[in-house]
Amino acid sequence: MPNGSVFKKVIQIALGVTTLVGITAMAAFAYFETTFFYYPKRPDFRSGSIVPYQVKGFTVYITEWQNEIVHTVMWILWIAIPLMLICLVLSRLSKAKV
Repeated sequence: MPNGSVFKKVIQIALGVTTLVGITAMAAFAYFETTFFYYPKRPDFRSGSIVPYQVKGFTVYITEWQNEIVHTVMWILWIAIPLMLICLVLSRLSKAKV
């Protein structure tokens, strides 16, 4: 097992990075949810808004590029949140051992 102080430092850095990434992804998702609400309620082929997307109980139409961004942000959230929790638990366990 690596030196205890190095391990703690690595866990603290990982916790900080995953927290920053998770908060940024949450902010991006909240931004999308609030701005997409005002998007067209019917497909608009001229603007490319043809992908249906559920937001606040309504179906709006977004572009394929926006759909890819939303899915990427969701995957980032699904990865960052568990990693953040794992780092938090490891951080607390490393403090308890000392």
